[in-house]
Amino acid sequence: DVTQSMCGLVVGGKCVEGTKWISGYLLAFAVVLNLGVSLPIDLYCLFSNIEASYPKAEPMPAALNFAMRIGVVLFCGTVGLLLPYFMEVLEIFCALLIVPGVIWLPVAFSHRTTVISGKPYPLARRWFDVALVLLGAACLLLGLYKSVRELREALGKGDGRANPFAERWF
Repeated sequence: DVTQSMCGLVVGGKCVEGTKWISGYLLAFAVVLNLGVSLPIDLYCLFSNIEASYPKAEPMPAALNFAMRIGVVLFCGTVGLLLPYFMEVLEIFCALLIVPGVIWLPVAFSHRTTVISGKPYPLARRWFDVALVLLGAACLLLGLYKSVRELREALGKGDGRANPFAERWF
């Protein structure tokens, strides 16, 4: 936890006044730097996909484009700030989306390009692809199980995180 790494003394999960550690400042700086680099790229990809939904002959009007960009950033920030158990919910989405995108789609594309090219698909490669698909299924199921279990445990604590306005966070 970034906040706890910046405290000289943590008691019962709460930061006790004390000297700040330089490693905590470095960790916080690294997190901000990572977001500063990756967030604009991610948002650019999102904006480009939304804009691509319009035909080239009639692109998105400039005012609508501007409103969409501002709205997406405000919406993402609001969800991140107000969604209780954000990390637990994010883990569930990751468990559901990463396996298909990283394991199953490349296997499907590889198989499809081999079929289109007309070259024979070697038996060893077929078994390898089956093993990859099964490994992906195991990763998806285990990741989803772990994520849902963590969300249920967090909800069971009753620590008040379900109400984002219970404590002052700004």
